[in-house]
Amino acid sequence: MSHGRHRSAGPGEARPGVATAQEAYDGSELLLALAVQAVGERREEGEILAQTLEFARALTGAEHAMISLTDIGGEVIRVETSGLLPAGDAASAGTAVAVPLVGPERTYGALHLSGRRRAIATPEVAPVTVLARAAAAALAGVEADRRERRDAVGEAIAADRARIARDLHDLLAQRLYATGLQLQALRPGLVGEEARIRLEAVLNSLELALGDVRAAVDELRQPPGSLADRVRSLTDEYAGPLGFRLQVRITGPVGRVSATTADHLLLSLREALSNLARHAEARHGWVEVDVSGAWLMLRVGDDGRGLPHELRPGLGLANLSSRARQLGGVFRLAHGASSGTWVTWMVPL
Repeated sequence: MSHGRHRSAGPGEARPGVATAQEAYDGSELLLALAVQAVGERREEGEILAQTLEFARALTGAEHAMISLTDIGGEVIRVETSGLLPAGDAASAGTAVAVPLVGPERTYGALHLSGRRRAIATPEVAPVTVLARAAAAALAGVEADRRERRDAVGEAIAADRARIARDLHDLLAQRLYATGLQLQALRPGLVGEEARIRLEAVLNSLELALGDVRAAVDELRQPPGSLADRVRSLTDEYAGPLGFRLQVRITGPVGRVSATTADHLLLSLREALSNLARHAEARHGWVEVDVSGAWLMLRVGDDGRGLPHELRPGLGLANLSSRARQLGGVFRLAHGASSGTWVTWMVPL
């Protein structure tokens, strides 16, 4: 007969209300399994980060969690947090741990945990490491999906460019050429100097228009992200600082330009545009890129205040000259025909 006394728990038996080490382990394993599954099912970057942060805190009891995402070069591009950082002594008393987000191809950043007074033991770090790898795998999947969508868009753009180039060549260019031939046939029958002058002016305008169409066709036939695209994108950047859009003319087979020479050209163009924005006080500007024969020529002009009487070349002009010489080319800075300045940067192909 019992008189209210409880039997002591024997070896291997749990006391009432107290979880055994095995039960705690099983609970942690179950939570980790749920966490890995939940993170793996997310297809948006923000959802992956939010789920990872919450499960990492639940697995370790950390008061604060942070994920710092990095790009392929290691630069931090996004930071997400969960919980509050302990203040004052509580922050210094807690311990912290950082676990890398190691994916199948690269490391995506790190998961940081802090805000616990007792140390995070090694067995507790292991589940977080598994969770971090699951998050990195999910991020890799998002990155692959993004790349696939970008490739699909690029293919669609390339197809549109090819169609537009074909239409321009087959319709507009051929019609302009045919019109020019018809006007040339009228030359012998013209009477009077004024009529001949007017016809020559029309023929010259047609020739210029035909050249523009051919240049546009050549540019459109280049793949997206080509040198022509990069030149136009760079000039668009300066529309705000300049207060106007630059007129851009690109002629010749720019696809022949090597990657190294293209990089030098773009850096030189940026330098020239920066000088234009800082010093020219212009209302109009022009950028010309011409590939002809064995040479690549870049010209940047404006209608601004022109060169000072005593020009003191700074680092920007020195860089332009240095890049040209490095490629065996030349750099010239000259007054415009009536006002402004023209920068000419020319290198051999």
